Order: sequence, then C-alpha cells, then structure tokens
Amino acid sequence: MNKRLQDISDLEAQRIQENREVVEVMKEIQMERNIEYHSKPFDHLTTKTLELSLKRRELIKNTDFCYLNLL
Repeated sequence: MNKRLQDISDLEAQRIQENREVVEVMKEIQMERNIEYHSKPFDHLTTKTLELSLKRRELIKNTDFCYLNLL
C-alpha cells in the first residue's frame, strides 16, 4: 500500500514539474510573439489599443531577454 502511495506521489511530482516546464516554454513563445507583434507599426490600432500596445512595447524594451535565448 505504501509503495503505491509513493508511486502516485512520485508521478504527481513528475507531472507538476513537466507542467512547470511547459508553462515556461509557453511564456517564452508568447513573449516572442509579443516582441514580433509590437515591433510592427501601430497605424491600424484605435486609441485605447494603441496606448496598451505602446505600454507593452515599452515593457518589452525594458525586459531582460537573456532567459529567452534571443541573444
């Protein structure tokens, strides 16, 4: 019985770690998409969307991208 509980616990820990890795990869992919999107002209955007995009562009410029392997 204890062996089964330990196996279940180990599998749960493994899944949690795999999920964390997937989340990190997805964050990196989303940031790359954000960089690509926000490096394009904003002529087509409305006022509020333009303001948000400019703020996001500024945030991206101020972010340290070493962890994204973009260098």
